[in-house]
Amino acid sequence: MQRLQDRCAVVTGAASGIGLATARRLAAEGANVVAVDLDEEGGKVAADALGKAGTSVAVAAPAAMKTRQKEIGFSVLTGGAGTLHRALNAGANGAILAFAACAPQCCYETWTAWKEGDQALAEEKQQRIGRASQRVTAEMGIPGLKFACDLNGYFGGSPRLPFLPLTADLQREVQTLMSDIRY
Repeated sequence: MQRLQDRCAVVTGAASGIGLATARRLAAEGANVVAVDLDEEGGKVAADALGKAGTSVAVAAPAAMKTRQKEIGFSVLTGGAGTLHRALNAGANGAILAFAACAPQCCYETWTAWKEGDQALAEEKQQRIGRASQRVTAEMGIPGLKFACDLNGYFGGSPRLPFLPLTADLQREVQTLMSDIRY
């Protein structure tokens, strides 16, 4: 039996990573999924794949709404540190980043440079965190993020089951990726 039959789920960042995995799981449980992503093409590919799984899927783009007194925009936040600068340039207002748990200053510097209109500096800061954020958060997941937090002086702790701590080889890889992201 599908637990979410006749339910609707809105998933942001549904074109890739955790958002795509979440959308797939919700669809497998019978939910009708609305996939929202700044990457319109990726969102369509994800929607096609989810639609083949037998669920109703719609791709939604952020839009403005009109009230009686003034027009208000729909705030769009990105969830990927690896694409932060690109998302901000595409219209995102800000971000909620898992990678900021272990590298808050680097993420803040990218946003601040963009906010101040210094595109070259924002891109430079983005390049600094891009590969590390992709590998540590999207690929290694919670164990990678927790280890990176511990590495940078924040409390990450041990991952809870069913996750296992990183192997020694993966710990060395995180240390290398985070070597110039140490604050």
